[in-house]
Amino acid sequence: MQIKEVEEKTGLERSSIRFYEKEGLIHPRRLENGYREYGEENLEALYKIKLLRSLGATVEEVKEVFSGGTALGSFLTNRGSELQKAIDATSFAEELCQEIIQEDVSLEDLDGEKYLNRLNDKEKSTGRKYYEKIKLPAMDRKECVRRFTARMLDLYVYKLMVMTIRTLIFGQILRNDTILNHTADVVIALILMFFLEPVLLSRFGTTLGKYVMGIELRDESGEYMSYPVLKFRTKGIMVKGMAFFIPVLSWYFMYRSYQLVMQGESLPWEDHSEVYSFRKLRNLELNLFIGVILFYSVMSVFIQRVQTLPPNRGDLTLAEYVENYRYYAKYLNVSYEDYDFDDYGQWVRNKERDPFHLDLIYREIPMFKYYVRDNRLEEVSFEIHVKNKKLPIATYEIEMTLAYLAMVGAQKDVGILDLNPSSEIFGMGPLAQTSGEIQRDGVKVSSEISYEGYENRVGLRPLLPIDDSDIHEFSLRYRMIVP
Repeated sequence: MQIKEVEEKTGLERSSIRFYEKEGLIHPRRLENGYREYGEENLEALYKIKLLRSLGATVEEVKEVFSGGTALGSFLTNRGSELQKAIDATSFAEELCQEIIQEDVSLEDLDGEKYLNRLNDKEKSTGRKYYEKIKLPAMDRKECVRRFTARMLDLYVYKLMVMTIRTLIFGQILRNDTILNHTADVVIALILMFFLEPVLLSRFGTTLGKYVMGIELRDESGEYMSYPVLKFRTKGIMVKGMAFFIPVLSWYFMYRSYQLVMQGESLPWEDHSEVYSFRKLRNLELNLFIGVILFYSVMSVFIQRVQTLPPNRGDLTLAEYVENYRYYAKYLNVSYEDYDFDDYGQWVRNKERDPFHLDLIYREIPMFKYYVRDNRLEEVSFEIHVKNKKLPIATYEIEMTLAYLAMVGAQKDVGILDLNPSSEIFGMGPLAQTSGEIQRDGVKVSSEISYEGYENRVGLRPLLPIDDSDIHEFSLRYRMIVP
């Protein structure tokens, strides 16, 4: 018979039947077309499973009975004893309720100690504890480690999603991240977890991290848990299980949760209808685990390497070059408090100069010249001439490097592994202090530098004035030609 007929006869949901098959409790035959064929023995097994579950057996207890690890009579005896305890506790609770009702007391007048003593007396006389806290089956150390590893893998995935959103949508540069950025990543990752995890668990019974660790979560009937219940559960994990991932405090909360699970205690966000199933881990799961870690690491590096390239590639218009220049200025955290790089490719003052400002290093803002033919930028240059300034002179490696990156990074042959903007500033150093020429991917860059009355000390970027010199002159001609 097909699964639809089995559903009708047993009253079980299809997902429950498939779950019991996955747990090895039934074994339908596979037809050549891939469909499952259920025999009478499968139908009888499902009737037995449904009966035992109706009596309150967990899936693990059913598996023990089916495998012969626990005799049916032994299970029923123990279960009957548990049910009797529940009945006795319920009866005594009803008795106490009736007594309190008959006394007709308000909350203010209720003698709590009196009835607690009644409860203690009852426990002593029967030798049985009432309302004992229910414990879940204790997990072994390996299962606990798998649970917490699955949680970490999920958080890695959520954080990677946040990093991707920040870079692709908001254009943020990862290399410039601060502690505040990392904190924001964690917060947004937790928000993603709050909305996505209940959806995944309610539809598939697992998440990526749980799947890799061979974990599935269902309720006692073998059904996927409902979205509202799972949303409440996820909220509890975030607050009481991870303390919103606050450093140190979160590790303490997770360790405390680990201890509770090892002792068979229920966690604050769990009810007693949750059933974890752990499939036997094979090399596939181990490879998946390693794969997730490697994927996170590789993608993190990949995103950062992609960001070494500018937004515009190939032949550039002036506007595209300006956009590239600004991009690298942002990438390298280059900014001048009083100047902006405008749409025409020039540094322009954005506010009046403070008359009391004291210059420690003399810098003339360069005026760029551009040669454009057929709307294609072919040459960029600027000149600096300084006379009679007995101050340290800036060497303009920053402006030269930004111009160089904006053009070289646009060349089609330059890939994500070919450019390291943060080190290019130092690479351009020789052209900033001595005349020279370099060529890369067809882009020719040259500088002609001459100075008198200044000295170039090793390890210092500014040219320092010579005190006893009567002449202080500096000249720089910078030129970049595109093939």
